[in-house]
Amino acid sequence: MASTVGVRDARRGSRIPAWLPPYLIGPWMLAAVLCAALLVLRGPDRAFVAALSGLFGLSIAWILVCVLWPARADRTCPSCGESSLRRSDPRSTRGVECPACGHRDEEQSSFLIAEDDGEPLEPIRLEERRLAETRTAGR
Repeated sequence: MASTVGVRDARRGSRIPAWLPPYLIGPWMLAAVLCAALLVLRGPDRAFVAALSGLFGLSIAWILVCVLWPARADRTCPSCGESSLRRSDPRSTRGVECPACGHRDEEQSSFLIAEDDGEPLEPIRLEERRLAETRTAGR
């Protein structure tokens, strides 16, 4: 059974600040494309070049932050709010369970939890790939 939670509920346990809407990346990218088109069509203008440089610098900063500070597993249970989620199957990177309230979600990825646990991920992923290939070959 897959859990379906609203966007507000899903962001409750997230580290993303509530004032920062996740849908802003699309308009930012559109603004960058429009700025680049104006630069090509109108020629360089000091204020415009400064704004375009700022957008470019922000993009580079975002990439560096994502690379140097990678994501950590969010172990917050969507049902009870406790930080106690764990993998439901140690041989898989799918499925989580909460021992505090009994919540289970077999569809949620537990890849980051497995990575945080320090277990080697390559054997798990190879086994999942082998099982998927076996299922598709049997069709």
